[in-house]
Order: sequence, then C-alpha cells, then structure tokens
Amino acid sequence: MDKDLLISLCKEWGYFYGSGIHQRKDLFENKDILDVGMGQGPHSVFYIENGAKSYTGVDPDMDLNGNGTVRNHSKENGLRENFPFSPNDMMQIYPNIKLYNCLLEDLNDDQLEKYDLVVMTMVTEHLENNPEVIK
Repeated sequence: MDKDLLISLCKEWGYFYGSGIHQRKDLFENKDILDVGMGQGPHSVFYIENGAKSYTGVDPDMDLNGNGTVRNHSKENGLRENFPFSPNDMMQIYPNIKLYNCLLEDLNDDQLEKYDLVVMTMVTEHLENNPEVIK
C-alpha cells in the first residue's frame, strides 16, 4: 500500500480543505475522534495526517472493500466516483484508523472507546430522530 499516493489523492480530491473544522486543528490535534456518517474514509486521512491521535468512522453505507463512491471535490459538479483506496486499504496503511460499516448503535462497547471529539458532518439531514441521536 502506498501511503504517499493515498495522501496525494485525498488532497487532489479535495479532502484536505482549509475551512470549517479542518482549519481548527486545536479541536482535534492529539485527540481521539469519532466521525458518524463519514462515507468511504478519505476524511480519516486528513485528520490523522494533521495530528489526530486516532480516528473511528461509522457509516452504514460504507463498503469496506471500496465499491462505494465518494465525492470528488476537485470536479466542478462534485461528482461521486470510486476512490482508488478502499476503507480496508486505509486501515492497513494507518493502524490508528478504524472504520465500521454499520449504524453507530450497532457497535458494542468493545468496539467503541472514549472520544475527545464526535463529528457528524452533513449527517443530521439524513436522520429520522435527531434529538435521540444527539443524546
């Protein structure tokens, strides 16, 4: 697995953007992150490469073998395409990345740890019961 190529593609596809939480490294540097509804995994590379201690991602639509699509932010219309690295590839390259293809409530206590930061980017509009999820 080529770590440099993975980082390069994440940057090329627009996953190293400089706005929002990405510009607030003080929120995630040296922290354990839980990201709910994170897609196929490219976001995880940004966080780890910018100082996060660990990254756990959960998404019921994730395909661990990589047949799912992600948004290619470098394209004008942000088309969804197959990313060249699968979530399993990312976990092999980075042992501090854990990715689960399920709902958050399907994980047991052994799979979840204590987290310093929980992220839900572009997720709440897909949920049926926001107050319960936030609780």
